[in-house]
Amino acid sequence: MTEEFTAVFESLDSIDWDSLHAGDSSAADMPQLLRSLLSRVPDVREWAMDEISDAVIHQGTVDDVSPVVVPFLFELLANEGVRDKEQIVGLLTEMAGCRVCEETDEEFRRALDAELLDESGITYAESLERMRESVRAVKSEIAKRFDLLYPYLRFRDDVYVRLSVAVALSEFPEIARRLRPDLEKALHSEKDEQVRNAIATALSIQ
Repeated sequence: MTEEFTAVFESLDSIDWDSLHAGDSSAADMPQLLRSLLSRVPDVREWAMDEISDAVIHQGTVDDVSPVVVPFLFELLANEGVRDKEQIVGLLTEMAGCRVCEETDEEFRRALDAELLDESGITYAESLERMRESVRAVKSEIAKRFDLLYPYLRFRDDVYVRLSVAVALSEFPEIARRLRPDLEKALHSEKDEQVRNAIATALSIQ
């Protein structure tokens, strides 16, 4: 790792990654994956981003590793020397829309209770609360530094990057309210209909 990135990851090894959940496994390899985003080899960066994405969000849900990773992703986004920033933006905006997927079928919930108690010693209700806390923490961390994501609303190279930021804004009405004057300008200048619709939605929910 070059000297310019030392500060970005200075606290990386102080975290007990083994104790954090990433799906069905621990997040022990997260430091290596995050550092791999700085590789000069495109295939290595792509591999690392895929692995990180699978660990921090799956089918719209997040785990307790997810809010811990968010600040590091923002540090990378803030550093001028980092490549493939649009992929980091895409991951952060996807995480902004995370939800708790709750099972409503009582029989299936009882089966999940038994399975979870056997595997990890917690009930389904306790697992749900853990997921809710992860969702709250992820959204809170993203809200703190959303201003680093916002410039990508005008990212000319990829309409889907602009769309992802516009959609994410709907998760943070207070931020959209603060940015309303500029959002209205972006709405008028944006040529893609999907992005315009997403901006209009963000403006309407304030």
